[in-house]
Amino acid sequence: MSELVIVRHGQSAGNKGHRFSGWTDSPLTPKGIDDLGQTGRMLAKAGYQFDHCFTSVLSRSVDAGRIVLDSMGQTELPLTQDWRLNERHFGALQGLDRTGALNTFGLRQCFRLIRSYTLLPPPLEDGDPRSSRIDPLYKSLQIAEKDLPMAESLEDTRDRVIPYWESTIKPRLQGDAQILIAGHKNSLKVLIQHIERLSNRNAVRLQILTSQPMIYKLDANQKLIERISIGKPTRKYSRWTGISPA
Repeated sequence: MSELVIVRHGQSAGNKGHRFSGWTDSPLTPKGIDDLGQTGRMLAKAGYQFDHCFTSVLSRSVDAGRIVLDSMGQTELPLTQDWRLNERHFGALQGLDRTGALNTFGLRQCFRLIRSYTLLPPPLEDGDPRSSRIDPLYKSLQIAEKDLPMAESLEDTRDRVIPYWESTIKPRLQGDAQILIAGHKNSLKVLIQHIERLSNRNAVRLQILTSQPMIYKLDANQKLIERISIGKPTRKYSRWTGISPA
């Protein structure tokens, strides 16, 4: 039996400011760092010893993976970073707080974007300084410009996350392997949807708390046996009650 542990990064500056961070590189806050340290110590106490750790290329995800592992005493375990685990790209909403988003795009459009699985946010324009297509990080990774989004629906996010899961992460879940993914709210939503075979509607409604581990026990064929949690509750379904940036 293998085990997959999924952790959303700790509180970031974007979370604290109620911003749509998306692909913006928003650093962890001191609270986020402290919470992740507690998560690592909790996992170590529960007996976890990871064989691999996967993160996005955004610093809040990379730092989350490193803090959890260091807090467990696994300072030598390398991180596998990939842009396909990045947060959903929020297009022209990126970097805006809730007030700015409402003032710019209106309550109706923001409401529909948060509730929809397929609706695309207004895309960034060519040359926008927020665009990953002109970001030196993505140029250094030699990613084809056509693969770098200017906006994404949740469905679009799924379409890059799940192929990476199938080709790179899932094959590592052999025997008694233990794997850690330190990720983001929306990229983890679509991964959980895939693992738990959730409907699009329930995927949208998933609430994923920062720094709280979700543990999946999988059989030899990577089929879900059990989902457990340690610490605070990690998943709930709820009606949409407000704009929740990521």
